[in-house]
Amino acid sequence: MTQSSPEVVFTALRHQTSVVVHTNAIIIFETSITNAGSAYNPSSGIFQAPANGLYVFFFDIECASNNGNTQAELVRDGAKTGVQAYCHGSGDVDNSSTLGVLHLSAGDTVWVRLFYGDHITFGGKTLFSGFLL
Repeated sequence: MTQSSPEVVFTALRHQTSVVVHTNAIIIFETSITNAGSAYNPSSGIFQAPANGLYVFFFDIECASNNGNTQAELVRDGAKTGVQAYCHGSGDVDNSSTLGVLHLSAGDTVWVRLFYGDHITFGGKTLFSGFLL
């Protein structure tokens, strides 16, 4: 008999389009669409792995036209993962998305933070998703 993995999947949107994000701050995706397993916290913007395994994460950032260069990154337990998205956002709205696969241990935390840029606002198409393979 094999032990089944817990159901872990989430998608959350950022609807607070007027809230400014500063450099190195966690980007909070406060509106959960799906949160099976309740591993994503929409108040803090942090995902906590409930089990060991391979996890797939996707995020998309929509940069406002007045942002300028903006870069966001996926972070695991406070360390860079190398998974980043960049958008230009000068003079027009711009989108950028990326996907990464991380091996996590139970209790590891993952979030998206603003890596480059300051006083950034994100559009309503900004989202963060993840699931256990």
